[in-house]
Amino acid sequence: MEGMMLHCGADTVEELAVREIETPPATKSHFPVPHGLLIDLVSKMLGDSGWSVVKKEYGLFHDGMRMFGVWAIQNGSGGHSDFGLTVGIRNSHDKRFPVGLVIGSHVFVCDNLCFSGSITLMAKHTRNVFRDLPQKVYDSFGKLERANLLQEERIDGYKGKVIDTTEVHDFLIRSVDERVIPNSYIPQILSEFRTPKHEEFLLPSNNGNERRTAWTLMNAYTDRFKGTNAMDLPGRTIRLHGMLDQLTFGEELVIEEQAEVVDTVPSFVDSVPGLPPVMIG
Repeated sequence: MEGMMLHCGADTVEELAVREIETPPATKSHFPVPHGLLIDLVSKMLGDSGWSVVKKEYGLFHDGMRMFGVWAIQNGSGGHSDFGLTVGIRNSHDKRFPVGLVIGSHVFVCDNLCFSGSITLMAKHTRNVFRDLPQKVYDSFGKLERANLLQEERIDGYKGKVIDTTEVHDFLIRSVDERVIPNSYIPQILSEFRTPKHEEFLLPSNNGNERRTAWTLMNAYTDRFKGTNAMDLPGRTIRLHGMLDQLTFGEELVIEEQAEVVDTVPSFVDSVPGLPPVMIG
């Protein structure tokens, strides 16, 4: 893999550097979460849910006050031949945004990243953040296998959806309206769609002519997103997935909620280093 974080417009830093960032003291209304605590919590719950992390990358911004991490994960030894599941985590100490977690995918041949929005988590840095965050992470990872199957269905659909030039032109303009891209991105995306850097994004036909699909279009967008602000990437790509779902399936794909007993976060969170006691009131 070429480097997922480098494609988010950030220099990669080691996890130790992220952990060494000093956490500001809490105020009456703002309770910062240590970057290292978030890493430990997500890592522990992933492992106990049967998922392994095969690669971690981090970027730091504004003197470490803002952190964005991208983890490539897999369940067991199996997986997909051309893409893998990804967890994006973010945290801030300067009140810029809440603690966040989002699920997406990365394409093996080029490390293009795209977050689907099928699982998203946000936790504000309020008095009860240390009480609420473990449960929110636990609930999110309870949906991981369903998110994995949904992403497989989504990408298989994209690969089979042949699109013509008229559809692409219309899609590009609408993606500006939907705040996926600014106008200035259109020429580069159109060029990448017409002549992809990787032949894997083309669909062969019986007469030898290679056809372009929604999969080609998605990777044309995500190729242009390389080098853009990492903090903007989840929002842009979630909106992109929504548009591609509409183009391919006629509706946005979502995880079907299952009727099940609501479970509470297990006691293994007690083993997460640095997790403060529950704060109430």
